[in-house]
Amino acid sequence: MQRAAGGRRAALAAGLAVALLACVTWPLLHPARPLLPTDDLYTHLSVARHLARGDGFLCDIAYPLSFAWPFARVLPQPLVHRPPGWPVALLVPYAAVGGDTHRLPGAVRALQVLVLAIIAGVGTAAWIRRGRIGAAAAWLVPLAACPLLPYAVDWGHTELPAAALLLSVWLRHRDGLRTPGAIDGLLTGLLALLRPELAWLPPAWWLWLAHRTPADRRRARRGTWLAMLVVLALTGPWLVRNARLTGNPFFSVQAAAEVAKDTRTWPGYEVYRQLEPQPAWHLLRDDPLPVARKTARGLRFFARELPGLVPWALPVLLLAGALAGRRSGLRRRPAAANGPEAIAPHTSWLRAPAPTALASMVALAVLYAPLDHSLRHLLVMVPILAWEVAPWLGEWPWTLRRRGAVRPAWPAWRTVLAALVVAVPVVLLTQREPTGWAGAARDAVTMQAGALREAEALRGLPADAVPFVESAAAPWLADRAAVWSPRDEATAATIRAWLAPAPATRRQP
Repeated sequence: MQRAAGGRRAALAAGLAVALLACVTWPLLHPARPLLPTDDLYTHLSVARHLARGDGFLCDIAYPLSFAWPFARVLPQPLVHRPPGWPVALLVPYAAVGGDTHRLPGAVRALQVLVLAIIAGVGTAAWIRRGRIGAAAAWLVPLAACPLLPYAVDWGHTELPAAALLLSVWLRHRDGLRTPGAIDGLLTGLLALLRPELAWLPPAWWLWLAHRTPADRRRARRGTWLAMLVVLALTGPWLVRNARLTGNPFFSVQAAAEVAKDTRTWPGYEVYRQLEPQPAWHLLRDDPLPVARKTARGLRFFARELPGLVPWALPVLLLAGALAGRRSGLRRRPAAANGPEAIAPHTSWLRAPAPTALASMVALAVLYAPLDHSLRHLLVMVPILAWEVAPWLGEWPWTLRRRGAVRPAWPAWRTVLAALVVAVPVVLLTQREPTGWAGAARDAVTMQAGALREAEALRGLPADAVPFVESAAAPWLADRAAVWSPRDEATAATIRAWLAPAPATRRQP
């Protein structure tokens, strides 16, 4: 008991130390980049501003497509194209800077650094709790080396907090011995409010990774029901709001556009700049070939760009671990901190952590292939992959505890040094920069002046004018709702006619 308590204290201390180190060193190693004027963060910030003012879930940037539904023909527009979780979280940095338009992106970056520090601290504490010092040191190397992390931090991507939630769920259930409960429902509910398309992953892991006796299954079922009730309690108010506003609790503008987007029929974002919804089932029924081409292109994209997300050594090592588990037919079970690892048989090697992590990454690539081809969507799995591959990078026979020995073969500092000596070159030699992201960062610098000019022009428009803009930054900077530029003048004229009776009406959703 005393040994277990000491292990928990050591894990907590190590996790806090790593989190603090990340908070201090990350801003020094990664200077802040300016936001792209088209960044989604501006949309979330505008919603947070309305929440802080007591207006409700309203948004200052509207897609032309959203005006296809009568309830959305108003500016500012009820939030119908983003989940509510991130705007609510952004109330914290909003309050910290007093709503200052120009300082708020920096405050959001500080929040993202804190989220990254929590990820680093939680993962480190989990390895120290298991008595695995080498793995604890090694896992930080592929995590910090992920080329997309600096962009996610600087540009306020929701994938980073989603990754923190998924890692928390993963570490609770990867060993297959824990029954779902209220905490799991809380984590899953928050994930559903942040990135709804990812909310299926935690329940899938609860079931797939479970390693229980028949007597435990009844208790597991009760725990699962409790977790789902907590999820419903968290998401229920938003679902009721959507049902009252739109008639559909799961309504989203994206559902009528995302599959059609970037196909030969609707190149780029053209589908969002017109007024005809394009539901996925209509496309699959009437013209499935463009969707099939887009899906195949998306699968090729994710396969080709994966080394820009994680060094290719990581999936190779994880695959080797999965095959080794298949060969042995065994699976590791956790032991008390500072104790030996116990080995217990598992019914299927496919249900071990390494193949499950890889399968989850592949499943997300398949999910996003017909929707959106951006590598950032897979960022949510990077901490889990980095954590699972850590023993392969940081544990070697001369650093591990000998059978029956009280102490490790090497002192802790030598184990950490050996882990870093191996992990750093392996990671750095097998990574590459993701395609297009550095160019986008350069564009963000050159586009700042244009966004400021557009915001100034927006401020100068008459109060009864319907403003059309090219960027999401202009409505945020001007503090005035606007419509994203339509594809043609006929669409613009229709929107003007719909908004003419009350162009500045605010609606409490």
